[in-house]
Amino acid sequence: MNIKPSHLKHDSNPFRQKQNEQKKQEIKEQFKKVDLSRPLYFHLRNELVYHLLIENLEKLSLNIHLKDIDTFALVSIANSIDLLSDVERDLQQYGTTTIGKDNQGTKKVVVSPLIAVRNTTLNTLNQQLKNLQLDPTSRQLLSNSILNDVNMFEADFDAIEGDEDIQRIIAKAVGGK
Repeated sequence: MNIKPSHLKHDSNPFRQKQNEQKKQEIKEQFKKVDLSRPLYFHLRNELVYHLLIENLEKLSLNIHLKDIDTFALVSIANSIDLLSDVERDLQQYGTTTIGKDNQGTKKVVVSPLIAVRNTTLNTLNQQLKNLQLDPTSRQLLSNSILNDVNMFEADFDAIEGDEDIQRIIAKAVGGK
């Protein structure tokens, strides 16, 4: 059984080949670049974290499958990252344990409540990344099926001057350095 996505299959049958080309065009249309700039109507804890997130997504070409509606999820991810950063900073400052009193009034060492907040925030962040296919496993699956198809990226190969290295040309086309 051929598990390749339909837009990556090569077929000797002209009719099926035409259908595959149409599917490839439909998929290419779905991956148009969208504006992921900060939405004004969502609460954002730290604008710098959001801009760094978007910048890194663009640098790694991980933003091509995202749509305008995903900006809320990206804001939530940025907020989770910022909250996690604050919690980690507080844990470094105050430590992982505190001195508390039990019902009888005796002092005892207890685990900081920030540990539970950190673990919950980390789990939430991991789930948010998974939902947008930004976690390592989902990225691998996405890249195997779509991102490796050179036809998904738009590039002007006619504007190439001289004897530029083909790897550098492809890197430019897919948003690399």
